[in-house]
Order: sequence, then C-alpha cells, then structure tokens
Amino acid sequence: MAVWSGDTVVEGADGLLRFVGRDDEMIKSAGNRISPLEVEEAVLAGNEAREAVAVGVADPRLGQAIIVMLAGDAAAEPALRTRLRTALPSFMQPAGYLWRDALPRNANAKLDRSAIAAEVRAWSSEQEQGQA
Repeated sequence: MAVWSGDTVVEGADGLLRFVGRDDEMIKSAGNRISPLEVEEAVLAGNEAREAVAVGVADPRLGQAIIVMLAGDAAAEPALRTRLRTALPSFMQPAGYLWRDALPRNANAKLDRSAIAAEVRAWSSEQEQGQA
C-alpha cells in the first residue's frame, strides 16, 4: 500500500519509517536534497542556539542556499560555524545566519515556519540588493 502525504521518510534497520521532512520544505542545493531538520538538529546539537529553523533561499549558483534563523546570542556564531564545519558535509553548510531573541510562533505556540521562511527570504533579498 502507498500513501502520498508529502512527507519524506527513511526506513530504519528495524523496518520502522522515520520522518525526515516535507517535500515542500526540502532544500535543493547544488543537486542535493537537504532536509531542513538535519541542518536544524546539527545546529542545536551544540549550545550556541536555543532554537533553529533552516530555510532554502534562491541562489543563482546553487539553486538554493541554506539560511538558518536562530534564537540566541549572535556572539556564538563563530563557534557554531567552526563546529558545523566538522558536523555537516560542505553541501549542507549554512550560507548565513539570522539571529533573533525569539522565533515567531503560531497560535498553537509552535514555531511558525511560514512566517520564519518569509522573513528569511526577505532578509536574503535585502542582503543581495545591498551587495549589488
């Protein structure tokens, strides 16, 4: 039996399916499909940030670049970048970080991924225009 849910899963050695991400959230960078959850878990594995959401933004060279919005102190960014160089392969390295005191939440107190993605994409666009 097959069910189309839009979710991406992997089958573990025990035969159980484990959620990886949603197809509409997947980041496609340099020919690789990247689950935002994998990047977020790597970011949160240290103590540099309290929360993190990874978003794919348009990039003329890669297709999409990874930008992470984080809750925490931006002074921790150098340590985070150093740690991620060994924790993630090069194609999964975030291109930028957007630090906030707190991340947007929806009415159910869950992270508002749509609002975060919109803010990250607007910020990325501003960064591009500033470089032009």
